[in-house]
Amino acid sequence: MVSQIGSRNIFRIRKKNNDPETAGPDADPDGDGVKNLLEYALGGDPRAPGAAVLPQIDHEGSMAAIIFRRNPALSDIACVVQASGDLEDWSDVLYDSREDTQANNLDNMMRVEDPVTEQRRFLRLQVMLLE
Repeated sequence: MVSQIGSRNIFRIRKKNNDPETAGPDADPDGDGVKNLLEYALGGDPRAPGAAVLPQIDHEGSMAAIIFRRNPALSDIACVVQASGDLEDWSDVLYDSREDTQANNLDNMMRVEDPVTEQRRFLRLQVMLLE
């Protein structure tokens, strides 16, 4: 389970209880389809179902953007925004929290923009646990 009490918090402690149904980064104890690691990164509650914490896509004219909640104090995860034109090649890195330490640009939210230069363009947020 995830709770934001300190940097190496309850997420790490509960991970050690060895119950794959409720603990660890890939568990989803509330069954809402959002894994613990993503709940942790986006400030969700893994015990309460809801997709409100998931990133949102915004599209205006020739600009697409992904908007997500980000806590810059979390030093044990990395958030990477990638773009693709075919859902197979995700080599276009638009944002990497390990390299870009800018502050959130929308209060507690991060907006990462991508100029739409192709007929089809997809954006995704990848969250990685740093060991």
